[in-house]
Amino acid sequence: MKIKSLVALIAVFSSMVSANAQVSAEVVCDGGKTTPILKISYGTGKDARTPGLFWIGILSEDQTKGSFLTTRGWEDYQGGLYPYQARFDGGLAPVINLSTALPGSYTSTVAWVGYRVYVGHGVYSQENRQRVANRRAVLDASKERLVAKGGWRPEYETDEYYIWTLVQRDMMNNKKYGPIFTIPFIDCDIQGGG
Repeated sequence: MKIKSLVALIAVFSSMVSANAQVSAEVVCDGGKTTPILKISYGTGKDARTPGLFWIGILSEDQTKGSFLTTRGWEDYQGGLYPYQARFDGGLAPVINLSTALPGSYTSTVAWVGYRVYVGHGVYSQENRQRVANRRAVLDASKERLVAKGGWRPEYETDEYYIWTLVQRDMMNNKKYGPIFTIPFIDCDIQGGG
């Protein structure tokens, strides 16, 4: 099952971020630290200031291992919705700048050489807000009946998962994702952290 999920992840991230002209990434030994730092600058284009989610992931050269940078740090992809790195309820920033250590506490990128860095974003459009409101109205009106029949599910209590699904669908359907960088070999210990 995990292999199928990784194949799906590869399919999703198979094209370049087309809607985004402002993308840059590099790995550096930064500020005297001995840990390689991944730096990304990502422009959200016409989607700036619209509520949405931002994703960043890495995928191995042989496409068998993938991780996402989440709100809790790097996590291996286990299937399902892609864990997002940031949520922008007040609207996506015009440019998202991010600096983070790669997974683990290594002094070089040897464990990540050849991995591709992927980024993407999706928006919570006005159309999707209306879908969520319509769904909420139906669920609220049906709750008593569904509870009585044992058909009420815990995820019906909140709209968060449904919103996440819609925003990810926006990213995928509109090709607002893709590979931006291949991680090179850098040894921050040899470079003295600078």
